[in-house]
Amino acid sequence: MGLRLLGGVAAFLIGVVASIATVAVGQSWPGWLLGVAATFALLYSLSPGFRLRGLAAIGWIGGVVLVVFGRPEGDYAIASDVRGIGLVVVAALGILYAAATLPRERPDSDRSGA
Repeated sequence: MGLRLLGGVAAFLIGVVASIATVAVGQSWPGWLLGVAATFALLYSLSPGFRLRGLAAIGWIGGVVLVVFGRPEGDYAIASDVRGIGLVVVAALGILYAAATLPRERPDSDRSGA
């Protein structure tokens, strides 16, 4: 159980760091595209399921939420332009991707319809 918990926490933290890095380099189009590509490469590389891919996607959204609410100076880290709104859309797409690739339960072989 300890390694599973550690893996889940690590996936969540990697998601948070990836989203903050994407916001940091997302002020230019090449940086934004690199951040989005890295985000989906991260999600694709993790095994399907809530414990890794799902927690990384939730961590990514958590990082975006951290920077969306503004900074102490009164300005925002994410602009309200196409790239800023695109980051919010990417966060939603990341969660949809993680949810769509959740493993499905297999029916037991000893259950029969008769």
